[in-house]
Amino acid sequence: MANAPPEKQIMSAERAEIITWLKSVKFRPRIFGGVDERTVWKRIGELDTLYAKALEAERLRYETLLEEYKKAASRKISALQEQYRRGGDPGG
Repeated sequence: MANAPPEKQIMSAERAEIITWLKSVKFRPRIFGGVDERTVWKRIGELDTLYAKALEAERLRYETLLEEYKKAASRKISALQEQYRRGGDPGG
């Protein structure tokens, strides 16, 4: 997926939310240049929350896929064992 052209990559809703937030984030300017430190820390906290949400969603997706894989592998093993018990060739 990382080598796929951008239009072919699938973006999670959480990643899209982070990108939207990054494009829209604003910092309060200070009178004598720079930005207000409290605003920066507040924005960093907001970004951390978005990343935590994205990480949790990715973890859930991963666990779901892993569980599906385990179930499919278990079914395949059971089918091969049954075929073997009936005297068939489990390899073919």
